[in-house]
Formats: sequence, structure tokens, C-alpha cells
Amino acid sequence: EHALRAEPAHASAHVNLGNALLDKGDPDAAIGHYRRAVALDPGFATAHLNLAMALEDDGRYTDALESYARAQELEPSDGIRIKMATMLPLYPESGAEIDRLREQLGQSIAELAGQALRLRDPAREVGQTAFLLPYQGRNDRDLQRRLAALYEHACPELLYVAPHCRTPQVPHIRHARLRVGFASKYFTAHSVGIWFNRLIALLAAEPDIEVVLIDLSGAADSELRDACARYLAPPQDLAQAREAIAREEFDILVYADIGMDPLSYFLAFSRLAPVQCAMLGHPVTNGIRNVDYFISSALFEREDAQAHYSERLVRLACLPLFIPRPLPPAAPKGRRELGLPEDRAIYACPMMLHKFHPDFDATMAEILRRDPRAEIVLFQDPRYPHRHEALRQRFSAAHADVAGRLRFLPWASPDDLLSIIMVADVALDTFHFGAGTTAFLVLAFGTPLVTLPGDYVRGRPTYGCYLKMGMMDCVAKDPAEYVDLAVRIGT
Repeated sequence: EHALRAEPAHASAHVNLGNALLDKGDPDAAIGHYRRAVALDPGFATAHLNLAMALEDDGRYTDALESYARAQELEPSDGIRIKMATMLPLYPESGAEIDRLREQLGQSIAELAGQALRLRDPAREVGQTAFLLPYQGRNDRDLQRRLAALYEHACPELLYVAPHCRTPQVPHIRHARLRVGFASKYFTAHSVGIWFNRLIALLAAEPDIEVVLIDLSGAADSELRDACARYLAPPQDLAQAREAIAREEFDILVYADIGMDPLSYFLAFSRLAPVQCAMLGHPVTNGIRNVDYFISSALFEREDAQAHYSERLVRLACLPLFIPRPLPPAAPKGRRELGLPEDRAIYACPMMLHKFHPDFDATMAEILRRDPRAEIVLFQDPRYPHRHEALRQRFSAAHADVAGRLRFLPWASPDDLLSIIMVADVALDTFHFGAGTTAFLVLAFGTPLVTLPGDYVRGRPTYGCYLKMGMMDCVAKDPAEYVDLAVRIGT
């Protein structure tokens, strides 16, 4: 800011200020500075690239593609080529568009795989994963495998093998205690941390296990850090990070959420332990050949679920998580204090907006038609305050007759969220990607949560909880029964 006061036309300063504002959680201001940098210096490739990435995160797919194309024109890069080819829109218009996008993605991967590509650090040069793919409600195994093969083609160094894994040993355990590393960027207040932090801490207390926490953000929960035998915060550089992890000589390496974060995704390509596993922090197969097992639950998975995974699926009999029971708000708010109407039936759907599938839009619309007193409450994105507008537009275009009763609230504080759950008449579980942590919050306070279990694990956690409880009253067999259940409870 001081630099720009001294020299307002300094394009690089605008980019750097944009980066700082983005880190601070102000994407609108960041995008404004990137646009100013581009206007000042139209040939500044980095400004176009940073603008493209910020627009993509904000859900502005078409605008982001244009900025990526301009950056590629100015400074060609295989990383940007792959970004553009694998980018997906946040809110596909329909199931037919989803099928078209997936076919296009497969064709793009095939075309790139036939070309000479060179990446040295794909975590930085591409800097994204196929994060949005599992929200489309299809079997992702083959596309994930093909995408992983593309990265192997572009960066053979990804298949690095740690020295202690180069000579097979039987048994493979090298230490007096089983040495297990758990890796994630999200051992924080994030949903991944809520699911797994206490579980890992309990495992760390076992006398025959030595747990090492691999913190890819440097911000892991302090209690979890203290509970583990050792704490490792590797460098953000991919090659340096894998070498740091290799030096630990793990017997087992567990990734909590492959696909959430570029660094952990690309680390998983390497053989850094004789046994490597994925957990449900990102509940989808990753297609990576060196990930041996996917740890899930028999309560969540269908009988034929192995067909959804490139890894060997492990179905534990329990819920593979440990979520502390939430406490009620010290001073619960009523509807009036929350800004909610007292003469409406409130159907709360407190999910992240990228979980909303066009199929679920149609179900929400039918609920609103069947219950003229209904109002469905959704929440704006906490980081990107305009993301909900595109979802609102999609819903309004297809269901204009009831669009006025779809209400978007600002992202709520934890206490306000619990208050909203408590005053709602019914809670709605999205499909084909359902509630995770939210299901446990809703169930903790007794609000009926209607669910339609999907084909894949990401659409079945609520169903798994009901199965464990032996309470199937709120589990629908199809969208029509989902509407019947929701309206019966709401009225």
C-alpha cells in the first residue's frame, strides 16, 4: 500500500497487494488489483495468471479461461495448458452438461497425453486438483486414473521411491513400533481436522504405534501436535517435501484428504512408505498407482463399491472418524434474532455451495411447490461472497416460479449455525455429494435430516449414521420420496 501511494501505476505492486489481500480473505479487492495491473501493463503475464486463478476460485469459469488464455499467449507454460484443459465450472447447468464436460475432459487428457509435456513441480505449475469432479455425481475412477497417468507422463519425477522402499522387506515393518505418518494441510478447525484430529490423537496414545504428524500447512491444531510422537512441517517445494518425508522411513503413510490440496495430491504419487493409504477427508478415489488402500466404512459403502476405486477398498465396521459432540450455544437465538420468518416452514440446507447438483435444484423446487409455506435456507460462501449468485441464477432459470423462496443467508458463526439448525423444521441433505461434518451437527440437536443415499461414498455419510442408529425414517429411496419425507416433516 505504501508503494502504491508512492507510485500508483506500479503493476507489480498491484499484483503483490492482490496476493496479500487474497491470503487475507478479500478476493474482491484482490481481483480489483489484478485487473488494475493488467490495465497498466497488458503484457504482464503474471498479472493475467493471478487474475485467472482468483476468478476460478470465485467460480467465474468463463472469465478465468479468458485470463488463462491470455497468460498462456504471453508466456506459454505446460502447467497453464493442463490447468485450462482440466478446469471445471463450479455450477454445471444440467446433468447433460455434466456429461459433456466429462467427455471433454477425457478428450483433453488424451490429447495432452500424446504431446511432449514437461513439469518440474506440478504442485506449483498446475497448482490445482480435480477437486470439483466428485461433485458431479458420476464414477470418477477412470478419469482420475487417466489424469494421474497424464501427470506421470509430464513429470516422471513424481514416481520417486524413498531409499527404504527400494528393497522389499518381509515383513516390511522396520521399527520396534509401527511408524505411521499422517499427512494433511487441514489438521485445523477444517472439517478434515474435525473428523480426524481426535482419532489420530487416540492412535498416537497406543503403545505399539509411533505417530508422526505431517503438517502441510504449518498450522495444525496444537493439541494434536502435542499428542503425536513427532511433528514434521515439510517445505512447500514438492521435491524437498518428499525428501523430508522419505527421511522419516515410515512403515505406513496415510493421507487424510488426497485431492483437497495440490501438495498432498502430488506427494501421493511417490513411494514414501511400503504401505500408503487414503482416508475420507476427500471422499473419492484418486487414481494414483502408489496409493495402496482407501480406508472407508461398511456403513458408508455399497457392496459393489470396489468398482469406484483404483485403491484396494477397506471397509471398517465402524465410522472411521472421531467427532466431538458439539455443545449448544450459550444463548441460542430465535428466528426473529436470526432474521428468519416466524410464519414459514424453514427447510435448512447448511452445505457448502459446490455440493449443489442440478438434480438437487429440481428436488428443492418441488419441495417449495408442494409446501407453499416453505422457505429453503442456504448459506453464502464464507470466503467468496458472490459465489451464491451463480447458483441463484441457475436455480431461477430452471425454477422461476419458486425462486423467491430460496433464501441465502450470510455464512453463520458456529453458534448462529447451531441456532438455525435448532429452529429449522427440517434439514435437507444434498445429493449426490452429501453432508459430512454438518450431518453430525444436525443429528446432535435432533432436527430431522432427510437424506437420499447416493451411489458413491461421498453421498452416504448421513445414511451410514442412520444405519448405525437403526433409524431409517428419514432415508429416501428416490427423489420423489425425498420430497414426500421433507414436506411431511416440514408441514
